[in-house]
Amino acid sequence: MSLSPGLATALQADSPLIFFAVEVLYPTFALRLVDGAGAVTINSNTFLGLDPTYGVLVGPDPWQDGISAEAPHMTFQVQAPSNTAVAMLCNPAAQGAAVSLWFGAVDRVTGLAVASPYLLWTGDLDTMTLQVDRGLRSVKMDCESAWDRFFDTDEGILLDHATHLAIWPGELGLEFVTQVQAQIPWGSDGPRPVVVHDVIGGTPDFSNGLGGYNPGAFLGWGGLANFRNGFGF
Repeated sequence: MSLSPGLATALQADSPLIFFAVEVLYPTFALRLVDGAGAVTINSNTFLGLDPTYGVLVGPDPWQDGISAEAPHMTFQVQAPSNTAVAMLCNPAAQGAAVSLWFGAVDRVTGLAVASPYLLWTGDLDTMTLQVDRGLRSVKMDCESAWDRFFDTDEGILLDHATHLAIWPGELGLEFVTQVQAQIPWGSDGPRPVVVHDVIGGTPDFSNGLGGYNPGAFLGWGGLANFRNGFGF
């Protein structure tokens, strides 16, 4: 990764004071938290160590690039101070909200974030899970990167009325179509229908080796003569 010169210099100092800052853009508010005490400013936005409404950031949990059938993801927790905060953080309408994670350092002299914190991760909010234990009430947030969309499949997509409406709302072209058996090919290697061609009254079949000679015309039978047996009848 490429760090800004100021951040790279700060990380080379003895005992750098580093931080992680998380932003979740909910439909009705923005959640901006930083791990640790105090506050930092990133892109003119203030990230709090303790938000009086939504609580405290725990994490993020360790993560790594996905391999095989996995996409990069991130998990963190927010310890909410009230049931109202829990309800706001677990709002189902927030699924898909934009999530950003920054990594930076704080100048011990000024108490300000070193210029240009590194944008470490971006993605979408996937699921929010309430976790309750003795002395603990937190909301676990699982976030997925945009790469997760590459694992979407077309399972369940059918040539029927319900699927058609899901893709084209209000289009009723398949409303009264039932028991569709047609096989629709996708791509150049898809199966193709068998083509049957039949000619009545056309040129006779000379696959027996008679060449271009037309005995049907000689006998006055036109194209109805059958010479497949080699005898003309």
